[in-house]
Amino acid sequence: MGSSRSCPLLVAALIFMHNMSQATSQLLHSRLVPLSDSDGSSCHECLVISAGFQKIYLRQVGYRFRLYWLEGYGDILPSILLHCHSRRKCLIYTGLPSHYDIGHLVMTTSQYTTNVNRDENIEQDVFLLAQWISHGIVIPRAIKGSVYDKHDLSRFMRKKKTGIPLLPGEYSKRKVREKRRKTILQVVTEEELISTTETPYIDPSIRCMIIHGPTNDGVCRECLAMHSKWFTVRGYLLFYKHRQLSAELLVFPSNYETSDIKSNCLQHLCSTIVSWDPKDCQIMDFIFPTHHGLIKKKQKEHDSNELHLTRNENAMDMKRIKRVLDFIAQRRMPRKSKYRGPSQDAFTFPKTLGMLRQKKIFCIYVTASVLNRWPCIGCILKKMVGARLVLLSSLWNAIVLTSQIEEKLNCATCSDVTVLRPDACKQFRGDDAVNIEVYPSPSDHQLLQPSKSNCIVLYYTSSNEESCVKCIKRYLPTTGDPYVLTKTSSLLDVSKVFLKRTKRPFQNLLECHTMYFCIRLQMVPYEFCMYHEVFVSQGDSQSVVRAESIEFTQERIPVGVWPSQEHRLVMSDSESERAPELWPVFANSIALVQFEYKGSTFLDCAACLLERTDVFFAYNFQSTSAGYVWMRQAPSFVLRSCVGKGCSGLSYDAHQMQLERPVGIRQMIKEDIRILREPKE
Repeated sequence: MGSSRSCPLLVAALIFMHNMSQATSQLLHSRLVPLSDSDGSSCHECLVISAGFQKIYLRQVGYRFRLYWLEGYGDILPSILLHCHSRRKCLIYTGLPSHYDIGHLVMTTSQYTTNVNRDENIEQDVFLLAQWISHGIVIPRAIKGSVYDKHDLSRFMRKKKTGIPLLPGEYSKRKVREKRRKTILQVVTEEELISTTETPYIDPSIRCMIIHGPTNDGVCRECLAMHSKWFTVRGYLLFYKHRQLSAELLVFPSNYETSDIKSNCLQHLCSTIVSWDPKDCQIMDFIFPTHHGLIKKKQKEHDSNELHLTRNENAMDMKRIKRVLDFIAQRRMPRKSKYRGPSQDAFTFPKTLGMLRQKKIFCIYVTASVLNRWPCIGCILKKMVGARLVLLSSLWNAIVLTSQIEEKLNCATCSDVTVLRPDACKQFRGDDAVNIEVYPSPSDHQLLQPSKSNCIVLYYTSSNEESCVKCIKRYLPTTGDPYVLTKTSSLLDVSKVFLKRTKRPFQNLLECHTMYFCIRLQMVPYEFCMYHEVFVSQGDSQSVVRAESIEFTQERIPVGVWPSQEHRLVMSDSESERAPELWPVFANSIALVQFEYKGSTFLDCAACLLERTDVFFAYNFQSTSAGYVWMRQAPSFVLRSCVGKGCSGLSYDAHQMQLERPVGIRQMIKEDIRILREPKE
């Protein structure tokens, strides 16, 4: 039966490969970045939420820095500078040489689990085959290890000098144009930067939308990008008083009305949006004449020819867009918050860039230390009524565009402040002055395949548990009672009723996504509910790790990727020039891992794990100092810093099936663990 079904499906997969190659050609940007932070959780939260990186691999934990391999839809360093680079979150660490040998073995080990339901999931197998073929042919070798050497992965490692450049020159060099003076800025002759008499070409498709800083969630940018003509947005910083009150200006071409875009995204993916009239938005292409073409340029980097580019233009109707947004909301919905940011009046066009139509402009070149950059810019703009456009050119330098400035300015936090002539300022308004994010077009495979996430985690405030559950049951009346995870979260199995409802069943549940019902909803793999139900039926005193328990303790430290499995699939990549682009290579799977925290707390142990790998679910045993998580595999030398510190030990069942990493589901952050801190009383 399986072979008879596999032939036509294989043919269909080969025919479908052309479309697959288009989708997979939109590769993620990736880079090694050393980050220093006083609070690892704040940095991790920013990388996950604000920057919205798709994959975050912690490669090394040093005394003063953490070395991350980051993958995202935009340029990595501009995204960090724009969203995370501050003393409250994390700073790019500059104490390493430009080419840093990470000093660890580069792993080329991947793993797999035998699928007992092969016939039922053969469509998925063929789909994955098409993915593998479209990426190139690799030679797999299946190796079965004994129970004594399954942790010894030295045979599957290759030593290689990895002198990978961490920071490009333009980011690591401090550019000071003048020596520091007691009075930093002197009176200068006012010159015209932008002609106010020219009438530029009006492109009615250009949209300008502003989202506030602290509530700026990466999923909000993704929502706006789904309305973009090329699934692409370019971002600029609008600085207002200080970094926490600032906002991001997103510019993109769109075939959809501004009102429809705001309505779709404000519903559940964005907290606040300020929009400008399309006619006012034209000024962005006037200030940055090269940026409008960068969107197509970025798209062409992923495409092979102009014909491919034409086919990739966003042609979704509003009905399909809403389905796509439902899909996004199910997996990475932001948390509802009472915070609404500063007054939206500060970001209206007349209070920001509207000044350029009536006044001439100062282009101010700023140099400050890494810790003082935001206080320096705040000092320069302290008397400004509205927000001002700021371009980040390196770790120490920035350009501030404003129409007025004090004649004599003395800011102790600035190392140097200089007013540039128009010709000098022009070079800073080129390609490097914009953060561009290119998102993949929505996949039919994702939208049309049967849902595998018939399990929902509900988050609510301690006083709104009853109202949250009642709201959910209003739309899913036949659902059983949820499993209480903590004082402010529950797990609900909706597999029996979810698919029997309306065509957009999750849309009904979104009505419960408010501060007074459920502050966040997240669909997770059904296996989370299945395993948790088994555990609850056995009682808290029973371990979820059965059969052969593989332990990770201070006395027993494994080698290689952990958790490992008895069966491995080793991918033999050639030692070509493309090898660094394939690094690091880990299995794309998650496993159920039990932990103990004797002498510590649940928060300490779970938070340590989620800062070092992707954690998608956490539960605290009520009667013992233990818990379990669903987590992605990670190098043992990264996880070992948690053992003996926050966690007294880790363990997993070697024969238990591991799951494929949930597609598009946001991993947990410490704020989620804080909610899980107190068990239900």
